[in-house]
Amino acid sequence: MSISCGKSLHDLSVENPWFAVHPLFWTARHLRLLQCSFSLQPTEATSDSNIHDHGDGHDASSPDQDEDEDELTRIAKRLATTRLGSLKALSVKKLLCPQGSPFYEVRGSPPFKFNNRRIHLPECDIYRVTTPDTPDNRPQPQTLPIIGYFHYDHVTQDREKALTPRLDPRGGFNWPVTRLYQRRLHGVTPDLWSEDPYLICLLLSLAQLQWRGEGSKSTTFPVSYLLLSSLAALAHTAKASLLVTNKTDSTHAHVFRADIPSDILQGLHEPKNSIHAVWPSIKHTKVPFQPYTNFSERIITQLVGVEYRSSVNVATADAIATLTTTPAKTTTATPTTDATATPTAISTTTTPTRRINKRKYNDATVPTWEVSPKRHAQGRQTPQCAGA
Repeated sequence: MSISCGKSLHDLSVENPWFAVHPLFWTARHLRLLQCSFSLQPTEATSDSNIHDHGDGHDASSPDQDEDEDELTRIAKRLATTRLGSLKALSVKKLLCPQGSPFYEVRGSPPFKFNNRRIHLPECDIYRVTTPDTPDNRPQPQTLPIIGYFHYDHVTQDREKALTPRLDPRGGFNWPVTRLYQRRLHGVTPDLWSEDPYLICLLLSLAQLQWRGEGSKSTTFPVSYLLLSSLAALAHTAKASLLVTNKTDSTHAHVFRADIPSDILQGLHEPKNSIHAVWPSIKHTKVPFQPYTNFSERIITQLVGVEYRSSVNVATADAIATLTTTPAKTTTATPTTDATATPTAISTTTTPTRRINKRKYNDATVPTWEVSPKRHAQGRQTPQCAGA
């Protein structure tokens, strides 16, 4: 049993003064205290048998279909080879959200909240899964998979900025503080980037967003449905998946998955509440970029899991057939994709395109979880519940 089991986050912070720090500075020491670990899963096989057949055979495919498939192939190759974070994010969006895909992008970033206060707003893109939204089959926001995309270079840059001292007022270089910050930066830099505790912060942020039922594409929910959704949030386990790329790895994309009990999410919301749940093991899967021809299908299947496998296959086949030649069809049963529309109960904000916020930290101390939310009040969007 974990030594933290049955204790609140407040208790752990009092007993361990080093514990309550900003997520940028979480270390393996935090994971040992919570007994939370990373588990490397078998690398996905890429044999020819795993390549989905989208028709009666390659010879029978039309030239337009081949051209569209080549487009997805070029995008997958660009994702693997480019070193620009913005270009990688654009490539991921095109690979995850072609015409007919089960994914749609949610504008904004998932905030990490502690004690009902926004502590950190990571540079992470959000994707949700769309399902039939009929009165007899209305999905609950807390049960739909939530996906994040993150380029790992963002956290290395954020740490370097946070641990860069101010210039000496007399115009010189602040060598004493620089050496101190270099030691701190070395202390919070993990030996293996794929086991960086900051990735857990991202998964928790996504799980919190799902737990609160925010970022849903549906625009109208009856009051009775919202009440049932709120009650379901108290007992469910949030399933969060995170797609991560790194400019130093041009051979694999990385998928991290975690099932996070609501007891932990409630403990983050109310730090004095005892947490009896076991902290999850983070499952890490490496997904080879090659063969590029079916990377889009493989990464979608890895992210949403086997329960959505059939819809993924159909959606990917439709995507390859209509990526550039067939316009999207609009019917009354299709949820609106206009993010500017004001929903009745649940909506997302539509502020200008987000940019990374240049945070200023005090030279004398490392920021704690109790960072003022004003530090992140500009630059990034946060999905909101109406009336929140």
